[in-house]
Amino acid sequence: MQAYVELTWGCWDDNHQRALIYDSIDPSTHQIIQLDGQDIGCLAIERHPTHLQLTKLYLLPQFQRQGIGTFLVQQLIAEAKQRQLPLRLRVLAVNPAYQFYRRQGFVVHEQTTERFLMEYGGNTNA
Repeated sequence: MQAYVELTWGCWDDNHQRALIYDSIDPSTHQIIQLDGQDIGCLAIERHPTHLQLTKLYLLPQFQRQGIGTFLVQQLIAEAKQRQLPLRLRVLAVNPAYQFYRRQGFVVHEQTTERFLMEYGGNTNA
């Protein structure tokens, strides 16, 4: 993530990044992803009346590209479909995860200089 932050904003400040993470952790929305008893990542999902918002999906590099992220996203898509709600997320424009989300069926519904705001379901690809 550090490389994408540096590409987007030009610098990385460990203390600032730690503060952002600590301030955003809510046990009701965050889950530690485990594989065989080992912590390998973090998932955060906010469930709103009008949509589901995937706010974090982080996997340690050695666990990426093994189908784990796809499995987790497909579970969230199934939940969104069952609730008949769109699933939304934001991804930095320089982050290759953008292509991952496109492969999962997400489409860009808004764009800023720094981010793509993506959605699955709703009016974009129900």
